[in-house]
Amino acid sequence: MKDKVLLALAVVIIGIFVLYMGSTGTLTAYESELDANVSTDIAKWNITVNDQKITDAYEKTLALNDITWHANHADPTKIAPGGSGEFQLIIDPVDTEVAIRYDIVIEDHKVDDRYVLTITNLTVGGEPLIQTAPNTYTGIFTLNDIEQGKTKTLDIEVAWLDDAENDWHDSQIGMGEVEAEYLKLEVVAKQYLGEEIEEYVVNE
Repeated sequence: MKDKVLLALAVVIIGIFVLYMGSTGTLTAYESELDANVSTDIAKWNITVNDQKITDAYEKTLALNDITWHANHADPTKIAPGGSGEFQLIIDPVDTEVAIRYDIVIEDHKVDDRYVLTITNLTVGGEPLIQTAPNTYTGIFTLNDIEQGKTKTLDIEVAWLDDAENDWHDSQIGMGEVEAEYLKLEVVAKQYLGEEIEEYVVNE
């Protein structure tokens, strides 16, 4: 009788041990799977505009010395109605690991007449950007572009249009009575997920 009790007790103890080991093994497997998920790397995001690091947006209000002027009727360090010039923005995704969409949002004389300058041409590598809104132009960096270390140089041409309707305001600027506001633009960068870049169509 005593032997049977000992045998039953041994079976119970072995059963408890097996159950404990099984549950511990399951927990260990779950923890390993959880650790693997937590340690997944996040793609890098590191973009500069004219060597200035940005997170998602770069804003610039132009000053006279930002622009290379080619007016032939005024001091080359000055600007007057009828003058024109150009400047560049260089977008560099550095070591970014995702495709990028960038939008150039412009505030110039066409958008707000308090600004003196009008953008007359905007290209990247000699090709025009797609206009996606009344004052927005869009381009992309493919992942292949980024892996090849490519940058995008935006060539932007501007002009101070000689418009008779603006003579009074232009004269105030020339006499120093009003401080000129030349141009404002913003570069907004975000991950490109393959969406179609739709061209803005002006409704007649």
